[in-house]
Amino acid sequence: MSDVMHKMVFSYEEFEVLYKKNFRRAVFYCNQYVRDMEVSRGIAQDAFINLWEKRESLDMFGGNPEYYLMTIVRNLAINSIRKKMREAKRAGIKVSVDDQINAISLSQQPTDLATYKEMSAIIDSTMESMPQKVKEVFLLSREQELTYPQIAEKLGVSVKTVEYRLSKALAIFRRKLSGYMPLLLFYLLKISG
Repeated sequence: MSDVMHKMVFSYEEFEVLYKKNFRRAVFYCNQYVRDMEVSRGIAQDAFINLWEKRESLDMFGGNPEYYLMTIVRNLAINSIRKKMREAKRAGIKVSVDDQINAISLSQQPTDLATYKEMSAIIDSTMESMPQKVKEVFLLSREQELTYPQIAEKLGVSVKTVEYRLSKALAIFRRKLSGYMPLLLFYLLKISG
């Protein structure tokens, strides 16, 4: 890598390590917005192909291919959501509020590594300080994608308890990340990899 030009050139073996380490992260990150696991897998795959094909010509953020990869995933997810919204509009179908919010949130992601690192540190400390039972429900819901009834059964609690704990976790994140609200779901970069 040239320090002057900040070009990231990596071997096939290094790319393979990057893929193994980050594919699942990319899928989960994308799925939080796209809400379709197959589409998310396709987007993640396309992002890796894009990264590999352009590896010799890309200026990376401080030589961080993971961050650049997630930027590609974000951009492809935005394109996917916008396409879905256009198709729905043409078909006369009302676009869901979730899709509208997701398109806006994705377009407001951080563009610099410092913001990403700062937010990651806040997320890590928030996860560590979260009450254990609240954290457990949150991770089962977001990381393992279990439904409320599945979580309730697994933990031996009521569905209402699961709902309460999850709402408490989200409230904690909202409070701690109020300045980064559109970026909240970036936490998956840490917990799913």
